[in-house]
Amino acid sequence: MIRKRKIVLPKDPKFTARFEKKIKEYNKRLKKLKKSKSFSNPDMAYTSITGYKALISQRLALRGEIDTEVFARELKEEYGIINSIAYNTAAAVLDDYCRTGGKNVIKTSHIPKALDPIAHTSS
Repeated sequence: MIRKRKIVLPKDPKFTARFEKKIKEYNKRLKKLKKSKSFSNPDMAYTSITGYKALISQRLALRGEIDTEVFARELKEEYGIINSIAYNTAAAVLDDYCRTGGKNVIKTSHIPKALDPIAHTSS
């Protein structure tokens, strides 16, 4: 199940510059993932957290905001499948990045603390 959220890209020029670097980083990771042969069809790399981060961030850069449910339907139409866990995780990471600059993302896993079961159990 896709978690509904509206992600809005801040209109701050400094943030925009950082976000453009983030898009390049996601695309570089995606390219590496496609070459890794982790997927029998390289285009299926788009159904990973990395792939969804790349796709969502590109859409955000183009439109300034994104409705995650609507975009998920578009991606399912295009790729025939949606990995809801990976998609929701990628959307949560980008939502946190747009809201806080990534302050709530666990740096080693790139998972928002709210989604990480280990973060909730440690003291």
